[in-house]
Amino acid sequence: MTHRASAPPDRGRLSSLSNSPSVIAASRLLVQLCPLLTAPVVARALGPEGRGYYAACFAAMILTPVVLGMGLPLVVRRRAANESAAPVLRSAYFVIPLAIPFAVGIGILVEKTLLSGIDPHTGMLYIVGMGCSVLFIGTLCIQSILIADQSYLYIAVVQSVQPISLTAGIVVGWIAGSLTLNWILVVAAISIFSSFVAGLALTRIPLQGKRESIPRMLREGVTYSGSQIAETANVTLIQVLAVGVIGAAETGFLAIAVTIAGLPLTIAHTVTAVIYKDAAAADRNSTLLSGIAIRVTVLATAVPTILLALLAPVAIPLIFGHAFVPAIDTTLIALSASVFLASGYVLAQILAAQNKGAWMTVNQLAGLVISVAFFFLLGPRFGANGAAIGLATGWLTATGLHVISLRVPLRLILPRPRDVKHIVAIVLLGRFDYETL
Repeated sequence: MTHRASAPPDRGRLSSLSNSPSVIAASRLLVQLCPLLTAPVVARALGPEGRGYYAACFAAMILTPVVLGMGLPLVVRRRAANESAAPVLRSAYFVIPLAIPFAVGIGILVEKTLLSGIDPHTGMLYIVGMGCSVLFIGTLCIQSILIADQSYLYIAVVQSVQPISLTAGIVVGWIAGSLTLNWILVVAAISIFSSFVAGLALTRIPLQGKRESIPRMLREGVTYSGSQIAETANVTLIQVLAVGVIGAAETGFLAIAVTIAGLPLTIAHTVTAVIYKDAAAADRNSTLLSGIAIRVTVLATAVPTILLALLAPVAIPLIFGHAFVPAIDTTLIALSASVFLASGYVLAQILAAQNKGAWMTVNQLAGLVISVAFFFLLGPRFGANGAAIGLATGWLTATGLHVISLRVPLRLILPRPRDVKHIVAIVLLGRFDYETL
């Protein structure tokens, strides 16, 4: 017997299409493509070393708000899936200003230790950008509400504003002949601010009203924070550390590889947006859901991953220039684990939805520890390739542990013909079908 998850209400054909999960797939693809569209311009303007510094700065601006957010976005998501999220979101807005000094402090520490090669003016702009980065906490919380409400069009808008703004700013700088690291850092800060403002406009939850107890909210968030930090750090932390360990040029090669290997995550974000509410419902068969989610994600990401691997040897030097030829091998190594990166993301969100934040945290932290250990072991000797091996190993470790934590039997992981129907249902129709095996 097949059960059907609750789908968004019928709002007419045009409205249904505009709020289809397919808009998330399209927007996530845009999000992933934006760095690739501007990467050739940035790479040629800054060179491998400058590209490496930019990757490290931007990675720190992404990782810091996740660390300081203390798991609040996932707390908001669970509340929105089961009850009103307005009180906890108002409290999250109150926490954001308090995080600014800590973000600035982290920025100063990183600038003095790992980014000592940049000039003082650039360092100051980076620190200011770190202060602005805490607004990303609010953006993540807003996205959580939209995901729980299955507002696919609004999700697409919020997650697209930041990369589109950054891309537009880089293009303007390139046309004006002012494309420097300083320019990009300013544009990056503006793009984060723009994304937050767009989220405020779409959710329209007033600042005044009932608020959740901040201590209680933080206690709940701590169980998720380790996982969120580790999940983000599995991509960003290595890029921050790489500047000091393997050099800015090798970090530039690694940044290209990570960008390309992350493209299949488009599928993972789409799957998560559709299944999260069902995963949070206690009356659903979580084992079947997890099995279908794994199979759909693996099958749907395998095709673009293979295509990217075939195109990389020709496309990378053609797009980025001959100076980035060493990034080819690094990219192929990272692509070898793209399926695990995508599957791990989906499974981590299922664990969060089922209130298994402790398992999610342990698994993600284990993957991060493995990544960092292999990075320090292989990075100094093999450069960007060693760093990519570390990332790939960490992604594989975390995904394997997620499967064990969800107790998904092997028979539910093996692909079957009906999975094609599941892929169509999730991406195009916005529903999740359960199959009795």
